[in-house]
Amino acid sequence: MKIVGHRAGQISTGPENSMKRINRSLKTGIDAIEIDLRLTKDQQLIVHHGPKIKANNQTAVRIKDKTLKDLKTIAPNLLTLEQAANLVLKESSLELVLDCKGRGWSKSLVRYLEGWNQSGYDTNRIIALSFYGWDLYKLKKAYPASRTYFLFRYMLFFHLMVCRLIRAEGSGYNWLFTWRPLVWFSHQHNLKLYYYTVNNLGQAAKYSKHRVDYLCTDYPETIGKRLRR
Repeated sequence: MKIVGHRAGQISTGPENSMKRINRSLKTGIDAIEIDLRLTKDQQLIVHHGPKIKANNQTAVRIKDKTLKDLKTIAPNLLTLEQAANLVLKESSLELVLDCKGRGWSKSLVRYLEGWNQSGYDTNRIIALSFYGWDLYKLKKAYPASRTYFLFRYMLFFHLMVCRLIRAEGSGYNWLFTWRPLVWFSHQHNLKLYYYTVNNLGQAAKYSKHRVDYLCTDYPETIGKRLRR
């Protein structure tokens, strides 16, 4: 089972989705880093969880309504996907998990993947996660080598059927959906399993025993170290 640092890594090592957390994660024994992505008005991908960013006067602005330049004025330390991915792909052998929020990001992500591929980076180390199957389908169609995981929202077996239809490599589940036969059933259909956000060591050990493929946690250093004793 691979250990994934939620929102860039150990929760106590810096702000979520920050370069500080990423740099710390590169020096630990975890297997992958997960970051959240949002699409700007000018089709750039930035590293941010929520749909809004607060300006200096505390007025929240919608990311999709502002250009990257506008957002940088509001939040100078805002991290772009290009900055984060270049660091992870260049300085480590870790996998990079992109939790793609909202809709309409597939075309932009294809542009990034093609650029990294041309630069000689191993894009096979990148996984795109999303609740939106149509965007994952468009990503896979435009960039067949992409690795995609469809996040579960409703109707379990219909969800697994959609995974096959959109050619997703795997499926992602909240830790509340703990059902052991699901792991067996998914593996029988050549689907990998990604569970989030698992912060309980006992629960993590159970997933490891059940051969879950990826476990995303706020405590990757702590849980990873305990599981690998």
